[in-house]
Amino acid sequence: MNDSQDVIRDSINHRQPSRLPLDFGGSNTTGIHCSVVAALRDHYGLEKRPVIVHEPSQMLGFIDDDLADAMGVDTVHSLPARNSFGVVTDGNWKEWRTPWGAGGPRRRADGASAE
Repeated sequence: MNDSQDVIRDSINHRQPSRLPLDFGGSNTTGIHCSVVAALRDHYGLEKRPVIVHEPSQMLGFIDDDLADAMGVDTVHSLPARNSFGVVTDGNWKEWRTPWGAGGPRRRADGASAE
């Protein structure tokens, strides 16, 4: 079986890959809602921990490496310097709870916005 880079490279170059490349969370277009990320972590029996919301306009949850490995994801997410609200995404996160009581997606602690 080809590794993830080969599968993606073959697909981009219009060559038949050994399998269909899987992209969950490689970009904001292929992101997953934070509640689904939490449910997938439960489904795969992974450690329970708060899901980082990296894109608050869509409530997209960050897919940690352990979940990506469990799902067989071929892509990695590169966070932009700022999210759609202009808040810096440098990893300085603060815990909070969703309106439906989920265990604390996180956002930037100082609430800084773009200048």
